[in-house]
Amino acid sequence: MKKILTLLLTAIIALIPFSIKAEDEHIIVDDINDYFSSASEYRQLESELQQIEADYSTGIYIILDRSITDVTSYAKDFLSSLNGDSVVLAVSEDGYSLQASGSHAGPVLNAETSLWNAYNDAGTYSDGIRAFYRSVVQIIAKDNVVEGATEYRYIVDDAYLLSGDERGRLEEKLSALSAKYGIDFVVHTTNSTGGISDAAYSDDFYDYNGYRDDGLVLVYSDDPNDRFLYISTKGEAIDLLTDHGLNLILDEVEEGVIDEDYYQAFSDFADKTEELIISGRKGDIVDVDPDAGEKEQKRFGLGNVGISALISAIASLITTGSMKGKMKTVSRQRYARNYVVNDSFVLTGASDMLVDKHVSRSRIVHDDDHHSHGGGGGSSVHVSSSGSTHGGQGRHF
Repeated sequence: MKKILTLLLTAIIALIPFSIKAEDEHIIVDDINDYFSSASEYRQLESELQQIEADYSTGIYIILDRSITDVTSYAKDFLSSLNGDSVVLAVSEDGYSLQASGSHAGPVLNAETSLWNAYNDAGTYSDGIRAFYRSVVQIIAKDNVVEGATEYRYIVDDAYLLSGDERGRLEEKLSALSAKYGIDFVVHTTNSTGGISDAAYSDDFYDYNGYRDDGLVLVYSDDPNDRFLYISTKGEAIDLLTDHGLNLILDEVEEGVIDEDYYQAFSDFADKTEELIISGRKGDIVDVDPDAGEKEQKRFGLGNVGISALISAIASLITTGSMKGKMKTVSRQRYARNYVVNDSFVLTGASDMLVDKHVSRSRIVHDDDHHSHGGGGGSSVHVSSSGSTHGGQGRHF
């Protein structure tokens, strides 16, 4: 009897309209199998939305339920159960409703038609959900990092840490370096990132402010609650500036920032970055030896490999030529038997013996190595809200 009552209670609860979200659940569906090819596909989307909430302090929720009769009321009730900045898309057989709250509600709601089209025009539910949340994130990102007209392009000092003269001199320096190397050198200061993570904010600032596909930005947040330095790289800068190289740059910058000598800190950023770019383009990319901890090394480029091979070949020719010249008593013989002294070789038995063993080992680099923030070499990479690939390193104070 107790078992029957439990089953009846479970069935009744299942029929009650959903009004309060489950903990950390961003996608709510009436039947997972109707919308996703597998549970893992659903979990992957959930993971992506959780990461967005962590990076942008905004929860994005998608509700897919054919049985909802008043989708607008349902979406509003759902939104009222949430805390913080939130975006809700509810879809039923009768239509859809987009609701939003918080600092980005205005821009999101103004883009309702394009956001709905992004979802509705996709081929699968998974593609639709991704198209929707990526469009929302781009709106949030642009709303946070694209400023009005600024006096300068390469030094965007929104925290007003520099004097007018210092801004002018830095702009001149950064502009000259950008033109010289075809890689944009950008410095940006801010008092707030709007709750966006350091990496996401830095990537978005670079992507959405019209800088070229090769470059880097140093972002300094002077927010007392979230003070950080972060360098985001893009294009060729990812290859030339490894994680180790970026941390060397941050070492140069950090001292000036702590001393509040911001002009010197940002000037040091430009100088150290130029030094590493020059070295990298010569084939000597500054990196760490994965097998030797934090020991700095310069990786050989193709030019150095060619020079080394040429030197080795010349040395080999000289050595063999010298040895051949000393062998005056030896002349070339036509038959192999002429090299054997009569009665000097007698075979009485045979056995296999391991006399010596040499094993050559080399580290196999997997794709995952490039996403690691540990002690290995190379550049860690990730994809920004715009779909661009970035490298980056940072530190908080």
